[in-house]
Amino acid sequence: MRNRFWPIWFAGFLVVGMAASVSILVFRNLNPFIVFAASAFWSLPALACMAYGTYRDGQRRTKPSPAFSRVID
Repeated sequence: MRNRFWPIWFAGFLVVGMAASVSILVFRNLNPFIVFAASAFWSLPALACMAYGTYRDGQRRTKPSPAFSRVID
């Protein structure tokens, strides 16, 4: 699992999107459209990251690369 970094990136994008949603509780006078736009903006990189991880997992299962086939002690 050491060489699979995409779940960390995916979680990071989701945390940033969640922080944008929670910001409306902190800043009451903030325009709700700005919060929606920020949440929607950070969901797109998260979706791309998940697609990349799914693609790489499919590659690993069909034809393992040297980086994925080594044994980690």
